[in-house]
Amino acid sequence: MKESLAKRNENTENLNSEQHVNNKKDKVPQNLISISIDKTLHRILDIEDCANEFIRAAGHNYEQNARKLKSQIEECQHLFEKETNQDQKLIAARNLRKAIRDIDRHNNSSPILTLEKSLFINLFATFDKYIGDLIIALYHKKIDLYKNIRREIALSEALKYNSMDELRVVMLGQTLWRKQFPEELESADRHLMELIFNFLHMEHLDNAISLSKFALNLPKISTDEIARIFTINYAIALKAIELRDSQEFFQRMKKYMDINTAQNLVLSPKRQNRNSTMRT
Repeated sequence: MKESLAKRNENTENLNSEQHVNNKKDKVPQNLISISIDKTLHRILDIEDCANEFIRAAGHNYEQNARKLKSQIEECQHLFEKETNQDQKLIAARNLRKAIRDIDRHNNSSPILTLEKSLFINLFATFDKYIGDLIIALYHKKIDLYKNIRREIALSEALKYNSMDELRVVMLGQTLWRKQFPEELESADRHLMELIFNFLHMEHLDNAISLSKFALNLPKISTDEIARIFTINYAIALKAIELRDSQEFFQRMKKYMDINTAQNLVLSPKRQNRNSTMRT
């Protein structure tokens, strides 16, 4: 099984590496739709990172502050009860009232909910801008779409994507791209292949699997080579899910997925000969 997995990793390394080298030789100008997809993906990933980091931190700080306030009010109450000097008792009473106000503020605060709402609004705004960017991209290449917008682009199709996660964004953009510009099928395929590759590299395995399924179920794929890459990356993602807890596997996968390392390997005569053999 280990040899089989290593072989699949090596195959996808060769294919993905060849893709990057060929793209450098024959680089096609980036399509406005792919730019919109990439920007939106990064904004969504930013929101996910913020949610993972700051919501957790807010919860930790909230609990820590609760413990601190409990300690303060117990201390103030103790000082107020034992103090005999009238002036010192007044000071203790003032500190006790302040501690009670701080506790009231704490009990009525909701930093986690506030962060969640803010991130959701940001997510909604990101999706809204993405739809606008897609329409602009379509108009940029097909001016006549403006007159036929109701016939050519059914907004109900967009509304079917009721989840605003990054995969729905990708699928919506890819579907519009392929439908409106079939002559750019290979560019759309290569962009989709790059997204799956990046999800594998970031260890977002569920996303890689979902996007691979979408790719393999497309009605048309531009080349057999790209179809093979979709299949191999899908197999790698499935195998990685089984070994998700194995850090050794992820380290090995990162080595195979490292673009710079892969490009250096593919430029060597030995690796070029192996690629030639695979393609025949």
